[in-house]
Amino acid sequence: MNREKEEELRHESYGSIHFSRRQGDPGRLFGSALNGHGSYITLCISRSTLIRNDLHDRTYSGGFRGDLIEVDMSAAQFAELLTTMNIGNGVPCTISHVNGKAMERPPEIPHETERVRSGFKDKMKTLADDAQKALGEIKKLFEEKKNLTKEDRKIVIGFLEKVVMELGANSPFVLKMFEEATQKVTNAAKAEIDAFVTTNVVNAGLKALLQSAEEPPIPTLPEKTET
Repeated sequence: MNREKEEELRHESYGSIHFSRRQGDPGRLFGSALNGHGSYITLCISRSTLIRNDLHDRTYSGGFRGDLIEVDMSAAQFAELLTTMNIGNGVPCTISHVNGKAMERPPEIPHETERVRSGFKDKMKTLADDAQKALGEIKKLFEEKKNLTKEDRKIVIGFLEKVVMELGANSPFVLKMFEEATQKVTNAAKAEIDAFVTTNVVNAGLKALLQSAEEPPIPTLPEKTET
């Protein structure tokens, strides 16, 4: 091929986009239910150049890393992205590079399950403290008065109603939130395992195909025929 006849065309609208699976733990991923990942998916968008010659056209994007933007996703986020088009506000992702500049990794923050558990624990502690205080007041009320007034009964009933509301309404709601948060972690873990198994199966299959293509067939002797 005569490279002198090649022509390079550039335009602000020319770009290339690709997905790639990368091995290793990238650390915290924004919006992911897991703190660690065995692999992750990267989306790269780069500027591209159209190279033309007398025979064909080809594009060149300048390398593996996206020079416009590069984002990382967990296996669960990638699956959600492909299966939930036109739904919601989009799938969380981690911006790793913009215009070739590396972005700081997401900060470590408590996961949703930890926040629900911690919030429920604090709420129950507050309820126990209030109950202990109210119980002391009720005991004192019973000791000081043989006959309770309407206002005294109102105080006792108010305390009981508060306990019943907390245990009968608020606690089941918090439990539901905790179950939903736990389910997110479970689904994300399943997606990571599926991605790991699929990747290894595909790699093993490609390796076997390459080996079979490189190894010459073993010659066999013709079967002996009786005369």
